Amino acid sequence: MTVRPRLGFFMTITGAALLLMAGGFASRTVLQRQAAATPTSVAIVDLQRLFSKLDELSDRNKELDAKEKGYNDELEGLKKQADQIEDDLKKTVDPSDRKTRTDMSMQAVILRQSLQGKKEIYGRVMDISSADVIRELYNKSVDEINQVAKRDGFDLVLFDDRGITLPERSGMKDLNAIIAGKRILFATPSIDITDRLITIMNNDYHAGVKAPSATTPPAPEPAPAGSSGAMQK
Repeated sequence: MTVRPRLGFFMTITGAALLLMAGGFASRTVLQRQAAATPTSVAIVDLQRLFSKLDELSDRNKELDAKEKGYNDELEGLKKQADQIEDDLKKTVDPSDRKTRTDMSMQAVILRQSLQGKKEIYGRVMDISSADVIRELYNKSVDEINQVAKRDGFDLVLFDDRGITLPERSGMKDLNAIIAGKRILFATPSIDITDRLITIMNNDYHAGVKAPSATTPPAPEPAPAGSSGAMQK
C-alpha cells in the first residue's frame, strides 16, 4: 500500500475556490451594476524590524544585561564557595575529624541548594523582566501606529508577515498552520510605514516624549474661574 501525504488544506482551498468562482459568476452581473466601494487606505508595519531599530529597546536590553550579570556573578560566587568547601574536604580536612567534616558537608549542600534555587528564581525574574519590556514597547508601538493612522488617514494597519516563509523541512501540519496564518502575500513598498515609525519613536524617546495612548480618553479641560469643581466645597 502506498502512503501518500494528506493534502487536506490544499483540497479545502481548492473546494472553497470553486465555490467562490461559481458564486462570483452567478452574481457578476449584479456586482457590475453596483457603485464602486470607497477605497480603503492600508498600511503595513514590520514589528520585528521596528523593534530591532528602537533605541529604547537597545537601552533597555543593556539594563537587562547588567541585571543578568549581577545575578550570574552572585551565582558564580555561591558555586565557588561550594567548590572550595568540597575541595577542602578532599584535601585538607582530617578524615577523622567527623564534626568538622559534617559541618562543612552541610554547608556545601546548603550552598548547592541555594545556588539551584536562586538560579531558577533569577531565570524566571529575567524572563518576566524581558516580557515586561516587550509588552511596554509593543503597547507604545500600537499607540504610535494609531496616531500615525489617524493623522495620515489610514483606515487599516496590518502586521507585515511577508518575512515568514515556509521551512524547507516541515510536515503538512506545520506548513498548513503557517499558510493558514499568513495575512499578506503581496504589498507594495509604498504602504510600509515601518521606517517612519522608527524615526518617530526614536525621536520621541530621546526627547522624553510619551506616545499618547489611543485607548486613554483626553484629560478634561480645566473648569472656568469661579465655577464649582469636584474638589471645591
